[in-house]
Formats: sequence, C-alpha cells, structure tokens
Amino acid sequence: MRRIIVLCGLISCAVLTPLVAGTFYLYIEEETDGVRGTFLPDAREGLIDGFFTADHIIFDDAVDPASGNRLSHGDVRVPLADARRGGAEYLIAVRIVSTVHETNAGEETLDSVVWYFLYEVGTGRLIGKGSLEDSNEGREGEYGRKKYGFSLGEKIARLIQELLS
Repeated sequence: MRRIIVLCGLISCAVLTPLVAGTFYLYIEEETDGVRGTFLPDAREGLIDGFFTADHIIFDDAVDPASGNRLSHGDVRVPLADARRGGAEYLIAVRIVSTVHETNAGEETLDSVVWYFLYEVGTGRLIGKGSLEDSNEGREGEYGRKKYGFSLGEKIARLIQELLS
C-alpha cells in the first residue's frame, strides 16, 4: 500500500510540474532617435515575462546596450559566447529602433521597428528571424512609454516562441 501511495505521489508531481521547454539567453540592443541606449526597459521585462509565463527559463546580462551595435552588422559571436557560458540552449537577439514624437497634448507617440533572431547556441545556427513594426499612435494616453514597452516585449516573446513551433 505504501508503494502505491509513493507511486501516486510521484506521478502527481510529474503531471502537475510544468515542463521547461528551453533555456534562453536574451541580448537586446536599442536605439532611439539615433542614440544607442536603453529607452524602453519595459520591453525587456515584457519579453522575459512572456517566456516565464510559457514555462521557459530566460536570462540576460547587465551589459550596457550602448556599448555595442552588433546586430545591425549581423555579428552575434559575443552574445553567442555569453549564452554558451551561461548554459543556454538558445540565444534571442533583438534590435529595437524607436522614434519619439510629441503630440499637441504633450504626450509621446512611440514608433518602433524590431528585428528578432533565434539561434541554437550549440551550433550557432540561425533557427529563425523576423521583424515587427509597432506604435502607440492614437493610444498615447493609454499606452505611455512603460506600458507600450511592456506590451512590445510581450509581442516579441510570442513571435519568437512561434519560431520554435
């Protein structure tokens, strides 16, 4: 009887514990109005949240995004090496280029173009890539910089996860 209870407990744990589908390293470069640097930090948070919600492990580092312009040149050697050192299976590389316009009401209209890439870390093979254009135009009052950034990150997360399907 004790074996049956232990076996049932193990089966319950296996069924109720979510399976982690992958380990991802996140590398983001941002440029806003021609200046490199973090402008939409909540985009990173939205992207990370989108992967955590899907039971993935995702991590990044604290490298200053203004220190490199690798993705516009197609050079992912350093982020791949960082991902490999961290034990990631996949590298997510994202480049966000935004422009800001002030409305007559004094609010910010944010227009962003995003390029995203998914690499297999072990081989360095590009699994897939895509792009996204997004804006908060017409929704500036509802989607300020913080909320717009988080929403943008969630959209990027969904698109990258589709590359794995």
